[in-house]
Amino acid sequence: MDLASFDIFDTTLIRKCGRPENIFYLLANRLFPNDRALREEFLLWRRNAELSARKRFPNTDVTLEQIYNAPELSSFSAYTPEQMRQEELNTEAENLTANPAIKAVIENKRQAGYMICFISDMYIDSTTLANILKREGCLRDEEKVFVSCEYNARKSDGRLFDKVRNEMSPQKWIHYGDHKISDVKIPRKKGIKSKWVNFDFTETEKLTLLQTHNFSKDYELSILVGLQRAARICNGNSAYAEIAADFIAPIYIPYVLFVLNEAQKRKLKRLYFLSRDSYILMKMAETVTDYFPDIELKYLFVSRKSLLMPYLTEVTSEQFLAVQDHQTIVNKNIDSLLKTLDTNREELLNEFGIQFDYDKISSKKQESDFLSKIFGKESPYLPILRQRCTARFDMLHAYFQQEGLFDGTPSGMVDVGWLGTSRLMINYILKHSSARSVEFFYLGLRRDVLPSKYGIYSSLYRPDQFDTNLTFVIEDYFSASPYPTTVGYKSVQAEILPQFPPNEQFRESEIVTSNILTNQLIFKWILELNISIESLFDLWAANTINILINLPVYVNLSAFKQSGLIRKLSLTNLISIICFGGHVTNFDRASLKFTLKNHCDKMLWNVHLFTARIRGKLATKLKR
Repeated sequence: MDLASFDIFDTTLIRKCGRPENIFYLLANRLFPNDRALREEFLLWRRNAELSARKRFPNTDVTLEQIYNAPELSSFSAYTPEQMRQEELNTEAENLTANPAIKAVIENKRQAGYMICFISDMYIDSTTLANILKREGCLRDEEKVFVSCEYNARKSDGRLFDKVRNEMSPQKWIHYGDHKISDVKIPRKKGIKSKWVNFDFTETEKLTLLQTHNFSKDYELSILVGLQRAARICNGNSAYAEIAADFIAPIYIPYVLFVLNEAQKRKLKRLYFLSRDSYILMKMAETVTDYFPDIELKYLFVSRKSLLMPYLTEVTSEQFLAVQDHQTIVNKNIDSLLKTLDTNREELLNEFGIQFDYDKISSKKQESDFLSKIFGKESPYLPILRQRCTARFDMLHAYFQQEGLFDGTPSGMVDVGWLGTSRLMINYILKHSSARSVEFFYLGLRRDVLPSKYGIYSSLYRPDQFDTNLTFVIEDYFSASPYPTTVGYKSVQAEILPQFPPNEQFRESEIVTSNILTNQLIFKWILELNISIESLFDLWAANTINILINLPVYVNLSAFKQSGLIRKLSLTNLISIICFGGHVTNFDRASLKFTLKNHCDKMLWNVHLFTARIRGKLATKLKR
């Protein structure tokens, strides 16, 4: 008979809460939710209870019953020892989830004709563990579970492997486990082929865990990290899952919960998540609708492109400039500007005799020339532009009406940030339609964010908490969406549908799927916890943002490379980024670190920041 054996904890089953002692913390909160003193006392007892039991029962691999056979439990008279023991088993069972990678190995071994068994150094009985393994689809009825406390023999000293061999009599045997001694070195000494499997915390997760040693809410923070690790493993343990769990979750989960809580406080009945950046945010919010049943979630197909012409009801240069960055079009490309206005050089020249002798607006004089040719009272194109803006407004108005923006429901809109031009345009369009304005929620802001006269707004993170380089990561990767940019609207059988660029359509990707599933899982688990953990969100997010901005030496960039976020830069790329502020990859700062592995990346990034300040000052002079 060929045998494949598997370690249980941190191999076949993963604790969602992370470290084993976090089970004791959750148990204490479960037993004494309203008595902090008893929680602290019980936690202190349980942390030392196994060692105390070993002293009371020498030469025995103790059981959970023996652990709870302790005189100290008289302090917790609200429960019998058996009730407390059962609550620990319930807490453990609720926190265990199957590791998909090992589950697949188990099935492959079965298909290859191997008998399967599970081996653990543990004080929990085999019946309880077997029930959990069956629940998670890992164990079949004819397969066995060997636990040290029932055989008074451990993997760590090799004797439990002897017990398994005597009972199973395998001719060929392979063992899988995560412990390099108990699961690899010891079985090999016993003539058993062993395979080490690593499902440890990532370097980023370990960094956060290090902070728990000097932090009053160490258990709560450790549990958050445990949820990150468990979700990463449950979603394939890929580079995509690692980035989603370690970097997106700590930034986006606090934001979504902030939005939902604020909407509830303000008695908002509907939230619109703006395409495309807010797609992942909506999918995360959908996971926890049971906790916010009075809030309707809707996805709104809009973009700066689709809003611009409907917004231009006055069709003036002043209105056009109001939604431009820094209220100027200096340094903008002519063709790009014309495209946003549904025209091009060829049409303007052939139909209206309008031409430009420059490709990029490089001065205020050229800006004035462009605006007068498009928006000037004498412009032959102005009447056509007005007609097109009116037609676009009518179509957007019909779409907004279809989506309920005019039905009087108190509503809010959810966006990533940063300046607020969509807020300005949407609320202007609503006001022009005699509808009530909507509140906006932002992940982050620029310091020059448009004021609240264009609509009330709230932001979770303060202005400039994300540097410019990080905003590219957030928009291009963290907020990846299966939908293309909305460029307009069309009527199809009495329904208003969004229009996308030619040959572009809804398309799922591994990045989008992993981002959503991983964050949904962590978010769901957080709200299922019977502890208050939201007070840690600021630290959780700040730690992650700090890592992304500073990229300390211990951060492993392999996940960033595998996911396509970064790549090795050419000399031309390096010059572009460092000297001219070029945007080459989704995460230029990390690409620079990945390319220059001799630690001079930080110095050259400082050069990039210095040249950026010079470029900013020059641009300001040009715009005057």
